[in-house]
Amino acid sequence: MRREVLVGPHGSQVTIVLMENKDYDRVAGSPQAPYFNKTLVPQGVLLQNSHAIGHPSEPNYLALFSGSTQGIHGDPCPVSFKAADVASELIAAGETFAGYSESMPHDGREDTRCACIAKECKAPLLTGIWR
Repeated sequence: MRREVLVGPHGSQVTIVLMENKDYDRVAGSPQAPYFNKTLVPQGVLLQNSHAIGHPSEPNYLALFSGSTQGIHGDPCPVSFKAADVASELIAAGETFAGYSESMPHDGREDTRCACIAKECKAPLLTGIWR
C-alpha cells in the first residue's frame, strides 16, 4: 500500500496553551483573556471540543505528552517515567522542546515540593523532556 505524503503550510514552532480548570465559554472571547483571544487565537488553531480524560489533572498531562496515563489515576508523589513522549520524540528527530508551567520557579525543577504539587509541574514528570 502506497502512502500519500501531504505537504502544506506548517509552523516552525508549536505552542500548546492549556487553560486548566477553565470552561471554554469562560476563556474564548472573554475580555479577561485579551492576549489569548486577540493574539494567540488568530495566529493558531483553537481546539473547541477537547476534554480531560479524568480528574485529577496529572493523568491528563501524561496522556497529552506521552499518549498514555502511564497507569496513573491520581496525583501521586513523587513519580517519574521513562516512556517516550513528545519531547523525547522531537529531540530524537533533531528538534528541540521547551516546557513552561505557571508558578514553576525554574525549568526542570524536580524537588519533592514540585513533584507533590501537580499543578506546579506537569511536563517534568516525563523524564525524556528534561534529559
